[in-house]
Amino acid sequence: MFHANATGHRVQRRTRVDAVVAAIVTDDNKITSTTPATAIEVILRLVERLTSRQNAERIRHLMGFGASDSGMTKA
Repeated sequence: MFHANATGHRVQRRTRVDAVVAAIVTDDNKITSTTPATAIEVILRLVERLTSRQNAERIRHLMGFGASDSGMTKA
């Protein structure tokens, strides 16, 4: 990320980044994933955030998916 300082020069702002190796990572209100193959799990996490864990698990079960312990990571 860049910003202009008082002299007009572009300066790179340093930020702290924690790299996580996982198919899906949830961090606060951000959910990121690696491929379109993770779309269903991302949507179920969004459903959980917007409604409840019980509702997301109910939908997961109705869609024929197993438990939510699919190796995804919460940062």
